[in-house]
Amino acid sequence: MEIYKANQQTASSYHQTNTLMAISTICFPILIILSICIYKKYRSAVRRKQIQILEESWKKKYETSSNP
Repeated sequence: MEIYKANQQTASSYHQTNTLMAISTICFPILIILSICIYKKYRSAVRRKQIQILEESWKKKYETSSNP
């Protein structure tokens, strides 16, 4: 009887481990893809801000150089 209970506990433990492994296997690639997409959006936002700053500085430079 005790062996049967021990086997049930071991089987339950394996089931929990398998479930955790399955969830990890599914979630890990999704998290990687999401993080790549978020990073790309972040970099494009930073790049747009840098371009805006450069355009403003060039505009000021040409306005001051064209005025006598």
